[in-house]
Amino acid sequence: MTPVVRPIYTEADYRAALQLIAPYFENEPEVGSDAGSHFEAMVALIQDYETKHCPTAPAEQAVPITESRRAKH
Repeated sequence: MTPVVRPIYTEADYRAALQLIAPYFENEPEVGSDAGSHFEAMVALIQDYETKHCPTAPAEQAVPITESRRAKH
């Protein structure tokens, strides 16, 4: 069963979301599968939270995870 997608409002929510998707990096789900869709939705929420709350390097230096995944298929 695929976990529920919840908004990320707090640092605790953020850390929980990171823990939730961590297993996907070890066993990457297929693009388009329920697990793959869950992974992509969680990554989008995490990226949104990070954009608002975590200063990072300029965006042109980073490759979004979802873009990287699609390039593999």
